[in-house]
Amino acid sequence: MPGMLYYPFADAPSQVINQAVLYWDNLSTVVAPGWRLRMSPAMRELLATDLYRPIEPYDAYEPVPLAVIEPELDFALAQIPLDDLIPPHNAPDGHARTLHVDKLHRSVVRNLLRRELVYRHPDSPNRLVGSPALMHLVVSIIADQIAANRNARFGGQGPLGLHPHTDVPSAHRLGTDPIPGQENAAGWKVDIGAVLPVPEGDIRIGDLVAFREKYAEERVRLMVTVQDLLHSLRECPPGGRLPAGQVRDRGGRR
Repeated sequence: MPGMLYYPFADAPSQVINQAVLYWDNLSTVVAPGWRLRMSPAMRELLATDLYRPIEPYDAYEPVPLAVIEPELDFALAQIPLDDLIPPHNAPDGHARTLHVDKLHRSVVRNLLRRELVYRHPDSPNRLVGSPALMHLVVSIIADQIAANRNARFGGQGPLGLHPHTDVPSAHRLGTDPIPGQENAAGWKVDIGAVLPVPEGDIRIGDLVAFREKYAEERVRLMVTVQDLLHSLRECPPGGRLPAGQVRDRGGRR
């Protein structure tokens, strides 16, 4: 079964970690140099279980040139109000609201700087400062490209495949709304959250891992069924009928 690729942040929140441990083969996030020093306690605990697989630029993936993603980038930017694209006047502290240049191809960095959508952090030139809407957009495109390239090489339903996932509504919409003339992501308007419930509250990752191992066969059967459903929805023609026994999309988000 594939792993979950969480975006737009390098540190996944507890609910996402819990879902990844219970259902997916592993959890991946896109990280920048020095990521180990910035990990949250929950992510450190996950790393110790061997269920976390960080994706580092130029190690696990090659940043995609502007020429490849420019149509997608321009289309998505056109959907965002101009006021929401204005970078903050004061550079934020920390790394949560900045983007490391190594995650992007140099051509993409130059384009964003030329259009004044970002600027270099005065205290850390390797980090770009931009509006939250822009950051979510750029990272969602990165995640989509990484998953698409990985799945094209190894298959989207195998152990080396990746399934993009976010808990940030704006990042999800920007990453999954269809672009005219381009192929849509499988199940781009399907809400599978209710199918994959996770416990609330303070849950030890070790307890979740034990539960995962106890019901390993059931986990695989469930996720195979979910992946088959998403694949069927992707293959369903506009206005067509789903195979018997499947539920029509009601416009929810996955």
